[in-house]
Amino acid sequence: MNWSTVSDLEDRLTPLRLRFIERLHGNLPALLELRPKLGDDASRTEVIAIVHKIAGMAGTMGFPDLGAAARKLEECLVDRPGETATARADLDDLADRITAVVAKG
Repeated sequence: MNWSTVSDLEDRLTPLRLRFIERLHGNLPALLELRPKLGDDASRTEVIAIVHKIAGMAGTMGFPDLGAAARKLEECLVDRPGETATARADLDDLADRITAVVAKG
């Protein structure tokens, strides 16, 4: 593999990564606001939409653990909608990971 090509790719991904982090920063308050309402269908659907996007992009942006945490929450909300305590714990874990990513910038 040509290292200059890898470097070029990393350079091109940097602005996308920064936008992704900005989006995470904006998503965090919404997720935390929706946390107590996970038993409500509309709130659960809204959280699913947010975490689905995070799960889809996190690995590409260099945050595979964040993506795994988002997928775990999404799967819980979709497959086991009545398990709100588990979903809240998964959301707390995701929120901690988002906070860490945003803090590192």
